[in-house]
Amino acid sequence: DSIATFVTQRFNTTVAKKTVVNAECYGDDLAAWLAAQLQAGGRRSATPVSEDFGWAVKFRVNGRYYWASIGYVPGREMWFVALECGGTLARFFARFRRIPAAAVAAVRSVLEACPDLRELRWYSPRGFSEALSKPPRPGRQHPLLIVTDRDTERHVRSTQCNGRLWEI
Repeated sequence: DSIATFVTQRFNTTVAKKTVVNAECYGDDLAAWLAAQLQAGGRRSATPVSEDFGWAVKFRVNGRYYWASIGYVPGREMWFVALECGGTLARFFARFRRIPAAAVAAVRSVLEACPDLRELRWYSPRGFSEALSKPPRPGRQHPLLIVTDRDTERHVRSTQCNGRLWEI
């Protein structure tokens, strides 16, 4: 499982900063914290970068680079950290897109060590999509949607930020 979700009030979800690409797509402080914790654990990590869905942190495990894509889902009041492979080979060959246990363990150890994170759960990409397709808790909007393109029968994870739908 390569996607973590959790609930916390430790990170900013109310003040849009100039570094945020889209208002209400937070995560700069979570990304900086994650990068620092990975670095402290002996993993080389890069400065977080802003994306249209949130933030991303590049980190290295066993000589390979991975990305931790970070986003906030306001209607569900939860964060997600999705691990992805970096590098050219991952674009072309499925076997290079698999996230090895060591990369998951590096991020899992950081998240599990933080007492401020609650309801930490890990999902496969399919399990994450299925969990998010369920209705949110009563009284909350549904900003994270699974959009099905019937022509190609592909599933696209999307998040709604600043009133716009963004594919992630």
